Amino acid sequence: MAIADDVRGIEIQLKQLKAELSATQGKLDLLKPGLVQEDKGGELSCLNNWAWGIAGYLLAFIVVSAAATLWLVISYESAPSRLKLALLCVSVGVLGSATSAALSVLKRRANGWEFSDGMTFPGSDVKERFNVSMVPFFVGRPFLGIVTGVLVFFASGAGQLIKLEGQPEPNKIAFLSLLAGIFAKSLIDKLKALFDYLFGG
Repeated sequence: MAIADDVRGIEIQLKQLKAELSATQGKLDLLKPGLVQEDKGGELSCLNNWAWGIAGYLLAFIVVSAAATLWLVISYESAPSRLKLALLCVSVGVLGSATSAALSVLKRRANGWEFSDGMTFPGSDVKERFNVSMVPFFVGRPFLGIVTGVLVFFASGAGQLIKLEGQPEPNKIAFLSLLAGIFAKSLIDKLKALFDYLFGG
C-alpha cells in the first residue's frame, strides 16, 4: 500500500509539473511577440534585410542564367560547338542551383526567424527558419551549379549519361544539367561519400 501511495503521489506531482511547464511555455510564447517588437537590438530588421537581399541576389542569378541558357540553346542549333555546349551545361546548372536556393530562402523566410541566441519566432516548433549563419551558404549555392554543370558536360561527352550519336542533343543535356543544379548539394554529397567509400582508408 505504501508503494502504491508513493506511485500515486509521484504521478500527481508529474501532472502538476506538466501543467506548470505548459503554463510557463504559454507565458513565454506570449512574451515572444513583445521581444520581437522590441527588435532584439536590431537583429530582426537585419534578418529581414538579409533575407530579401539574398532572395534578390539569387533572383539575379536566375534571370541572367535563364537568359544565357535561352541564347545558348538557340545559337547552338545554328552553329553547334563544344564550347557552347559546355557553357550551356554551366548556365543551366547555375539556373537550377540558384532556383533551389531561392526556394529554400523563401521557405525559411515564410517559417519565421531564428535569432543568434537560439530563440525562434513565431512559435517554438522545429522548422527551418532564416538565420544569419545560412547567408554564406546561400551566397555560394549558385556556384555549386557550375560544378554540376561541368560534371554533366564531361559525363555526357564520355557517354556516361546519354548515348549520343552524331551531334549532342542540347535539350537533353540541358535537362540533366538543370536536375543536377537543383540537387547540386545532394549530388556533391553523394559523390563525396562514393569517393570516400572507394578510396577512403
